[in-house]
Amino acid sequence: MSTSALSVRPAIGAAVRIFNAPLTLWCVGAVVLFALGQAAADPARFGTSFFDSDDATRMVQGREFIAGAPWFDTTLARLGAPEPLVSHWSRLIDLPIAALIVAFGLVLSPPNAELAARSVWPLMLLLPLLWLTARAAEERSGRTGALIALVLAVTCFSGLAQFGPGRIDHHNALNLAAVGGILLLAQSFSAPRTGLIAGALLGAGLAVGLEALLPTVSSLAMAGLLAAWTGRGREGVSNAAALFAATLLAAFLLTTAPSQWLDVRCDALSLNLVVLAGTAAAGLSAVLRFAGRAPLWVRLCALAAAGGAGIALYGSMEPACLAGPFGQVDPAVVPIWLDHVAETQSFLWLLENLPIVAAAALVHLAAGLGAAMLVLRQDRDDGALFYTGACLVTAALSLWQLKLVPYAALLALPPLAIAIGRMRGDGHVSPATSRAAAVVLVNQWTLLGLAALLLGSSNPATERTLKLSAARGACLAAESIAPLASLPNGLVAAEVDQGPFIAALTPLRVLSAPYHRLDKAILETHAILYASPEEAKRRLFALDATYVALCAGLATTKVQGTPPADALKPSLLAGHAPAFLEPVPLAADTPLKVWRVTRH
Repeated sequence: MSTSALSVRPAIGAAVRIFNAPLTLWCVGAVVLFALGQAAADPARFGTSFFDSDDATRMVQGREFIAGAPWFDTTLARLGAPEPLVSHWSRLIDLPIAALIVAFGLVLSPPNAELAARSVWPLMLLLPLLWLTARAAEERSGRTGALIALVLAVTCFSGLAQFGPGRIDHHNALNLAAVGGILLLAQSFSAPRTGLIAGALLGAGLAVGLEALLPTVSSLAMAGLLAAWTGRGREGVSNAAALFAATLLAAFLLTTAPSQWLDVRCDALSLNLVVLAGTAAAGLSAVLRFAGRAPLWVRLCALAAAGGAGIALYGSMEPACLAGPFGQVDPAVVPIWLDHVAETQSFLWLLENLPIVAAAALVHLAAGLGAAMLVLRQDRDDGALFYTGACLVTAALSLWQLKLVPYAALLALPPLAIAIGRMRGDGHVSPATSRAAAVVLVNQWTLLGLAALLLGSSNPATERTLKLSAARGACLAAESIAPLASLPNGLVAAEVDQGPFIAALTPLRVLSAPYHRLDKAILETHAILYASPEEAKRRLFALDATYVALCAGLATTKVQGTPPADALKPSLLAGHAPAFLEPVPLAADTPLKVWRVTRH
């Protein structure tokens, strides 16, 4: 089928409809079903526990904002010492969460208002994500494809991991922005105005956080190259590039104080990223709009020149940022902490530690890529070609870092739904039966069960990982940390991962938290825990620390070399406290142990 023939198909060529009542109702039902499944599988999500440290820190930041913290000031005084954490997280997420808490607070107690906001917020983001996913399937496979996409989505644990009730960090917003932007960017080749929404979504995602930087930039680059190469889809891609750059500029102006415009940070939206996006977008728009009749080599050289100029300007404003978002981090923190953060591990780590989960996720990705190639072979249009490329690149990136797995998993859903929706059956099996069987076979719950059957429901690696996870969970549970709330205010030296939970659940201040901007505090925490008693005493006194809190099931940083035989942490956990630390009895049973720093 030719591209010219496809361009007149209403299902492909129509712009995205703002409201589609039946589809919207299906999506609402899917969100409710997902929430009920989450509640049944993990009731703690609706309780007082935070899913991870990011959710706890977001709540601390949201409370500070509600209490009157300035819009431009994201300093979190209770995280980090001697210098507090200046959070790189955007106020663009704090604002709606704070609004929800205030609104629920009109009819609920403050703790319950927070719980309600934490439960509702991720589901609010899930609804438009499901709508865009189902709509993309409907464009090519009708209502049947849309319904199949929703069924596959609510069972996609690797894609919706960030959308469970209680997830209030920014990862779910980034998933929505990047995946939704890529879906709409594919449609912009035949519906140019859709490119405006795609660019705005992709820009909003990077304004909130840089975790989706590579999927976003690679997708925009592929779309630009394809449009420049073929001469088709130029208006839609140009629209996307322009709105992408404009959205970043608007977000920068909205969230950065004028006095900080020249303070370039590699890990957040800064002027260098705005300049890079603006330069690249201007070059791309110029090539697509004004150089359409130039020879191909001229167009490609012009694109390369625009990209090179943008990167040169970006690097000149802060050379450290050429090394990536962690370019300004103290290198000493990399081997003891940053190299061991779970979300930065490769897929090989998941295969080694949770092989059943890894196998199910990997088969899902492979099936999605196969389906995308099948759709491309059948339709042969530029949107399908771009989308297949985006799926391939994002899948490859997800093998590099686990934090990118949700993006690849979600992008695999529409082509799977389209391919299944087009199944016609044969003389013995009806189309409906064939489609139902395919949905049952390729959804991730089934894949997980098949992987368990083939690999064995338990193995030493999985058992070890689950045991460590359970011990860690016990250390970070709300009921474990809540007893510390009765202690007089002071500074607590605790494991790095424990910091946000203590700050969110008690009035205490903490020495460190698992954020790269606290690199010096992380190094100091590690030095205290694995130093000799005399060295630990010197450091604790210098910080004016009040408490040391430890939990036997939690270890955040990795020891390099051989620590002293009398290192503080192992000595304390073995029951050997030095004279300057006295045990603090806690009112409730908890795996945490606390010592007060004495100066007599």
